[in-house]
Amino acid sequence: ALSDTELYRQTGLQADIVLRFGSMIHKLVSEGESFEAQSLLKADFGQPHAIWITRLSALADAHYLAMKRSQDSANANYQRMSHIMLGLGIILLSVGALAAWLITRSISVPLREACQIADGIAGGALCIPIEIRSRDELAALLTSLAQMQSNLRQAVIQIQQSSSAVQSGSKEIALRNAKFVERSSAQTDALRSTNNSVLGLSHTVEQNDQSARRANQQV
Repeated sequence: ALSDTELYRQTGLQADIVLRFGSMIHKLVSEGESFEAQSLLKADFGQPHAIWITRLSALADAHYLAMKRSQDSANANYQRMSHIMLGLGIILLSVGALAAWLITRSISVPLREACQIADGIAGGALCIPIEIRSRDELAALLTSLAQMQSNLRQAVIQIQQSSSAVQSGSKEIALRNAKFVERSSAQTDALRSTNNSVLGLSHTVEQNDQSARRANQQV
C-alpha cells in the first residue's frame, strides 16, 4: 500500500498525463483533425485516464480511511474523556458527600452535647464536665454553658451556706425564746405568789379592822 504522500504524487503525475493528452486532443479538434483526435482518444487517452480514475478512487478511499480513523480516534477520545469525567464526577460527589457528613457531624455532635449539658444543668446536675475542643460558635456556646454552670454552682453553694447560717440562727433564736419563756413563766409564778400574799394580807387587815370596830361598839 502506498503512503498518502506517494499516492498524492502519483495521482498528480497521472493527472498531468491525462491533461496533456486532453490538450493534444483539443488542439487536434481545433485544427480540424478529428480523425487523429479520435484515434488518439481511443488509443492513448483511455489507459492514462483509467489509471488516473483508479488513483483518484484510491486517494478517495485513503481519505475516507483517514477520516474514519480520525473519527474512530475522536470517538475513542470522547469515550475515554466521558469515562474520566464520569469518574471525576463520582469522586467529587463522594468527596462532597463526605465533606457534608463531616461538617454535619462537626456541628450536630457538639450541638447534641450542648443540649445534653443544658438538660443536665436544668435538672440540677452542676458537676458535668464540659470539654471545649474547637474555637467556633459552638465552642462559644459550650463556654457560655460552662460559665453558667459554674455561676449556678457558686450560687447553690452560697444558698446552702446562707441556709446553714439561717438554720443556725433560727436554732439560737428558738433557744433564746425558750429561755425567755422559762424566765417569764418563773416571773409570772413569782408575781402570782406575791399577789396571793398581798390578797391574804389585805384579807387579814380587813378582818382586824372589822374586829376593832365591833370592840369599839361594845364599849
